[in-house]
Amino acid sequence: MAPSAPHSTPMAEPIDVVHAPEDTVWALWLQQIGTEAGFDIRTRLVGAEWELTGAAGAGSAILVISGSFVHAAALAPEDWRKAETDPAGLLAVIVGTAAEVPSEAGRIAAVDLRLLPDEAQARSKVLQALGADPAAAGERLRQAGRTPVRYPRQEMFVDFQSKSLPRYQPAWFYGRDRELDRIRSQLDTAGAAVLTGVAGSGKTWLAAAYVHRFRSQYDLIAWISGENGAVMRTELGQLAGPLGLPDSLPRATRHHDVVAALRRSAKRYLIVYDNVTPDHYRTAGEELPLPRKPARLSDMVPWDGPGHVLFTSKVADWDNPRPVAVPMFTVDEGAALLQRHVHGLPERLAERFSSAVDGSPVLLNALAHRGSRGTDAVDEALLARVRSEPFVLLQDEPGVYKRATSIIGDSLRPLLDEPPGSDAWAAGHLLRLLTCFAADQPIPLALLISQLPGTERRPGARLPAELAEALGNEHRRKRVLDLVTRDSVAEICADPLTEGGRALKIHAIPWHGIREFLPRELAEDNQHVAHRVLCDADPQRSDVPSLWNRYLWLWQQVAQIEVLSCPLVADPDDPCAQLPDLIRNVVDALRIQGELTAAAGLGLQAAEAWSAMLGTDDIRVVRIRIVTGNALWQLGDWSQAHDAAAAARSGVEESRGRFPEEYVWSSDLMAACMRMAGNWAGAVGLNEQSHAWARECLGDNNIETLRAAHNLAVSYRMLGRFADAMDLDAGNYERFRSDPLLADDAILRLHCVNNVARNHRELGAYEASVALQERVLGEFRELFPNALQQNILRARKNLAVSYRKAGRYREARELQQTTLIDHVRVYGDSHPESVAARTNLANDYRLTGNAGLAATTAEEAYRLCSAAHADHPYTAACAANYAAALRTRERCAEALELDREAVDLFTVRLGADHPYTLAARSGEASDLAGLGRIEEAAEIGADVLDRSRRVRGPDHPYTLQCGINLALDLRALGRTEEADELEYDTLDRYAAALGRDHPEFRAAFDRVRGTCDVEPPPM
Repeated sequence: MAPSAPHSTPMAEPIDVVHAPEDTVWALWLQQIGTEAGFDIRTRLVGAEWELTGAAGAGSAILVISGSFVHAAALAPEDWRKAETDPAGLLAVIVGTAAEVPSEAGRIAAVDLRLLPDEAQARSKVLQALGADPAAAGERLRQAGRTPVRYPRQEMFVDFQSKSLPRYQPAWFYGRDRELDRIRSQLDTAGAAVLTGVAGSGKTWLAAAYVHRFRSQYDLIAWISGENGAVMRTELGQLAGPLGLPDSLPRATRHHDVVAALRRSAKRYLIVYDNVTPDHYRTAGEELPLPRKPARLSDMVPWDGPGHVLFTSKVADWDNPRPVAVPMFTVDEGAALLQRHVHGLPERLAERFSSAVDGSPVLLNALAHRGSRGTDAVDEALLARVRSEPFVLLQDEPGVYKRATSIIGDSLRPLLDEPPGSDAWAAGHLLRLLTCFAADQPIPLALLISQLPGTERRPGARLPAELAEALGNEHRRKRVLDLVTRDSVAEICADPLTEGGRALKIHAIPWHGIREFLPRELAEDNQHVAHRVLCDADPQRSDVPSLWNRYLWLWQQVAQIEVLSCPLVADPDDPCAQLPDLIRNVVDALRIQGELTAAAGLGLQAAEAWSAMLGTDDIRVVRIRIVTGNALWQLGDWSQAHDAAAAARSGVEESRGRFPEEYVWSSDLMAACMRMAGNWAGAVGLNEQSHAWARECLGDNNIETLRAAHNLAVSYRMLGRFADAMDLDAGNYERFRSDPLLADDAILRLHCVNNVARNHRELGAYEASVALQERVLGEFRELFPNALQQNILRARKNLAVSYRKAGRYREARELQQTTLIDHVRVYGDSHPESVAARTNLANDYRLTGNAGLAATTAEEAYRLCSAAHADHPYTAACAANYAAALRTRERCAEALELDREAVDLFTVRLGADHPYTLAARSGEASDLAGLGRIEEAAEIGADVLDRSRRVRGPDHPYTLQCGINLALDLRALGRTEEADELEYDTLDRYAAALGRDHPEFRAAFDRVRGTCDVEPPPM
């Protein structure tokens, strides 16, 4: 097949593209461009049955020359020489830099693509060598509807590739050509494939091999750990940047945005989810401390996107995608792998080893590594030891693991037999130490020597002195790592915590093989070493987003190394005494990240374990209970949150002079839980106690005193004590303005301004409320780029209410509509914040003339709230607002029933003179008037007006609304003189309070009955 004049006529005889398995993509690309040019192209693997001279004689062949091809073909120089004597029909396409072709093959036509990154040039060179016209190619493949194959040199231009991608070692990857072909075929046709098999069958290696061979076909390659939902969410969220998504996306839901972006992406992507469980295998009620929500594949995978998705799983029962089984090696395959690396190993002995380990690729790989060194025998004696220690099922593991301690032990014993302090001895002890951490997870070297950024100590401070010395020296560390990885027992991988760092990882099978025969005393010593290095890894800044991945990783290790049962926690002189502080920070970091169930579960376990060991009054236990209570509170489990806070407060009661902050935190958390439970009166007492204690112990200008004042103001506002709340909030505001040392807590400062704005609104100064509220929202938006951040959501909701009170009804409705959508997205439908946004929107619909939407929206808010909290003040507020919407549609009888329910509930919970009770009674009077029961309406109206003048003040807009409504009832009863006097006085006051252009004044002037609606206050 010597070069000839270009033509576009298809050639009659077929052409075989002969290639090594590693060069499958090159073969597919050559097949593609040849087919487009009109040739009949087939692909064929080079192997023992393939002959070079036969290929040339049988027709035409393209040889994909690489180091893998030369090795697999195993051709002697005379074979190349024979082909050279008659090279017609052969074309060598050189793709591998390691290809060493004998000089005897010099006359075979060749195209060298090794240093040619441009696809157009490469295509032109190949087609010209085939004798085709490059300009005429390009239609046939597209007509066939197949996915185009990219030029393989594009592998250097992959836009993004996860650093957690397992290391691929082509020299040690054997066979699996059939499985790789099935993966490629299924991904090409269905877009998804799952590799299934028992532990140790090599699923992850196979997936890594696929990624390596086909990486040139993708723009984005991600490797996602599928065992832990929190980790899966986080690793998916890290694709936001490569996909061009904004940094402002909320972390807790960023994975959803990533999945949506992948589904509509123009990028070719490959997402590998390693070690996952299909959704139908998950139980309905997962136990703590799993993440807040199970990471279901239905939510975590871009199923209908344009890219490819590959899973590995121990579960064989998959509905979709169709499983690609990854079996153990057959006896012959295992024997061939051993013979490939162990020089001189007899075939029969190799087969017996393969049979003895059940064809486990992991154990066969360890044997092959051992034998390849030539210093350790793979002989009858080793086989006898393997057989004398039969495989043992580890029933307590999530799956069926097998181990052969003889294989791993024989790799480890020579290291341990070396003199203490030597590199080999250090390698052996490092391997044993690694089994204290979780299997199949990267353990950063920087962690082991206490050198993670921000937490540095003396290198190796927690390790045994000889091991610390070996790992502290760069030259010796390299030698130690070579010994640790030499038998494929451990592997070097990317550090998940430090950019550019290195980590060590042990597969589950050798992990068990080492751990099973550790002396108990050594295992306990190593466990304490692990505890101490984890403590050193704690940056003690759970609020810093750049450190959240570290806390997530630390959380994964906590259960494995039995932190909660460490007896040295009780020894104040031992570094393990810091473990409770580590757990507290992990819980808090998980909470801030949104992994609330994980945070609460770990915190509850830790508090229970260490209360028994350290006592309930140990300040470390108290602090864990406080952060756990915060997580439970955010979860909506206010009963358990209250219990955690009460236990913390009880634990610090006797030592509150030494730990005033903890006393204040626990008291205020209890109060917050009581507010959420509807016990607003009881919350005030606790907030008053904590605020008084903070002032006494910390002083008025301490940030925790300001925080306690803020919380007390929240409780005062809920009890209708708006003037008292204003005194506290305004005082906080002035302190923030005058003390630059308080400026660091921008969030609390903005909360104070926000609450001053709310107080203005409740006191009737609506325009002042709007001005401050707009400023607060603007500053929150500068502070948090994420529009769904909880402080921004609350500020938007409050501003919408202030717009409504200021008479800016359309602006209020538009803002509250988007606010409700975002509340539901973040909190769900039934969370109190979402319920409040929904009932507020109902009021906006009512005032903008959409009575139908007002009624349905108010009804939904009432239904959601009453179903979850039947006797809560929020339910009463929703009932009053629903009644107002029904009254607009002249359904006064139904409205009356709801208003009376609200009045009863408010009276029991808050008292007869609470502003919310008066608002509901005002609605009750309007219902009666609508039903023609004017005398009853006037009687209630007069009482409400009198109480409102005392409680709210004579010039408050709600008092004035009550006056207008009563005047209407008096006029209807024929008491015109009284009605005129009340109306004139009320209108004068209305004009002074709100202005003559305010919609409420205009309605009052037109003698239109008004409504005193209720905005559920933030709790």
